[in-house]
Amino acid sequence: MLLLPLISPNIVSHFGLKKDQNKYETFNKCTTLSKTIDNVVYSPADCKVINRYEDRTGKNLTLSIDDKTTVYLYGLSSYNVVMGQTVSQFQKLGEVYNVLKLGLKINGQWVNPLNYLK
Repeated sequence: MLLLPLISPNIVSHFGLKKDQNKYETFNKCTTLSKTIDNVVYSPADCKVINRYEDRTGKNLTLSIDDKTTVYLYGLSSYNVVMGQTVSQFQKLGEVYNVLKLGLKINGQWVNPLNYLK
């Protein structure tokens, strides 16, 4: 199980197959959550920061927990870690304005992160 400290998270967007207004099917690989504790994002496990970049969604992190598990965090407003850094569970990774997109790959397959949260 991953541990992400959340207070009554609101699910803004669900993981999985969706149809838009034109009935096009898309696969949403992330779950969008709101309401983290004080807008701080903590490490879900002992892991290594393997990617850190910015795009239109904000600041993003990719964390490698082990050879099989990768966590993707999208939409941070600030970083508290650097590329290549090893972090401990519950260490502060950064902050988020109001929503956090969370993606999870296990054995190279996207999975619903909500199934792995405590």
